[in-house]
Amino acid sequence: MLQFDEQAHILNTDYRFQITDFRMNKKTILYISIAITLILRSEILNLKSIDAIENPQTPDDSLVSATIGINMPESPILITPCDNCVTRNRFEQFSWWRSDLNNVAYYQLILDHVIIADHILPHTSQDSAGYLTQVTAEKVFLNLKTALPEGAHVWLVRAVVEDAHADSETWHFTVDTTNPIIILQAVDKNVFYWATNDPASIPPADQRHLKVTTANPLLSGKVEAYAAFKLSLVCPPATSSCDHQTITIVDTDGNWEHRFYGLLPDVTYTAYLSATDAAGNSNYFPEFTITYTPGGLRFPPFIIPPGVIKPTLSPTPSPSPQPLPPTYIKELIPYRTAPPAPPVTEIPQPSAPLITDSHLTLIIVWGLLIHLLACLIGFQVSPFFIPTFFSALLFPYLRRHNGLTSRASFVRLMVYSASDKPQLLKRVYSQATATFRLDLSQHDLVLIKAFRAGFTPFSALFYTQPQQPFTYLLPLVRKDRQSLQDNFLGFVIWIRILPLLIAILTSSYALAIFKTLDLFLLSYLFISLYLLFIEYLYPRIKTSH
Repeated sequence: MLQFDEQAHILNTDYRFQITDFRMNKKTILYISIAITLILRSEILNLKSIDAIENPQTPDDSLVSATIGINMPESPILITPCDNCVTRNRFEQFSWWRSDLNNVAYYQLILDHVIIADHILPHTSQDSAGYLTQVTAEKVFLNLKTALPEGAHVWLVRAVVEDAHADSETWHFTVDTTNPIIILQAVDKNVFYWATNDPASIPPADQRHLKVTTANPLLSGKVEAYAAFKLSLVCPPATSSCDHQTITIVDTDGNWEHRFYGLLPDVTYTAYLSATDAAGNSNYFPEFTITYTPGGLRFPPFIIPPGVIKPTLSPTPSPSPQPLPPTYIKELIPYRTAPPAPPVTEIPQPSAPLITDSHLTLIIVWGLLIHLLACLIGFQVSPFFIPTFFSALLFPYLRRHNGLTSRASFVRLMVYSASDKPQLLKRVYSQATATFRLDLSQHDLVLIKAFRAGFTPFSALFYTQPQQPFTYLLPLVRKDRQSLQDNFLGFVIWIRILPLLIAILTSSYALAIFKTLDLFLLSYLFISLYLLFIEYLYPRIKTSH
């Protein structure tokens, strides 16, 4: 480099020439060109070295990138089968909107991540070995020639041009051709397992006659989740005061139960069950009968609560639908379902009555029985003298009275003969009016003892005078200090009116709401009202007179 600079300097000083005449030999021009070239190269290398030190670069900075424009196709827009829909057609048609024909060579149909239809022309209908297409001005329709498998599927359409492609959205659909299963597990107290998927579990028609013990039987079982489940109860022909009942329910978990209301006694109803799933598959349960047979006391059933709708379906079920045949050229209207359940009109469930007929039976019967039992316990009636007590309780006005127990009702009287060996002559009870009747004309002298809880026992000798009227007065005095037994028996006597009032109210309520009069209810209400009058109202009337 030093030598070159010296030579350049020499050339610059020694080889001078006249610019005006431009006369130079070839050797001089060559030397000048070489010198200029070397000087420029030296300066360029020197500048690159300085820049590399001040601005170090990574290996990637030395690469030069370029993007070449590619004509990408438009993404297809799917139409059918719609996203998240359910169908029972195993030859479901695929369709999508056409892309720009200028940049699409062909389409590909991808089902469950596998290309099942390739080289689908965007402008010409085709009839290939595996599929059939029809192309309109805006849409492409494709029908497979093999049935779709049962279950869930994913699908998309790919538009291809040369080495580029564009995919549509990925949609999901389900093929369901299986009829929904219906399982009946209980009807009132009848527990069993009848299932449509196990025909052997369902007995023959002559063995499907069920009897229930309530006018409001509860049915329960299982069905396919989100299926529209329909229950109908149909009355026999020419039955008066009988109402059909039907309802459609949809359960998210498939566990169903429903209560029918107001069954008439000894009337045989026919029950129909059917289910339709989201895909439109229907199944019909074999019909069976329900007969309400009351046990023990019989009461007319309640009226049907409002909200129960009369059935509109025919009692004869129609056969299960068959899978649809393949349809090659058909434009479908897209539909969407989420979750996969058909729209079902909500029918209000009838609310159960506060008091059912079985509960009412217990309340009515036990109301009067508890009252009579309280009378026997409170007044200390011996089992051998129950008829004597009931005679004094129910018929206080049949005979003329000749005794009084100081307004203490239902006092137990023991009459003995006044001798060295006293003998029990009679045992009577005073009535609700505190009076009693004694006929001792055959005895001159008798000993009478009186007992009642809460009162001091009384005993006295009485001389009788034959063929002359005589009145026995027994002044009973209440104890100053009551024992625990006296308090308990006194409470039983005082509280005995409560079950009697319950018996009157419940029997009156039953007669008011039942459609027909019942002789038992009328008799029962009469006895309850009669006891209320004899025990509580009649003594006040006698005292006032």
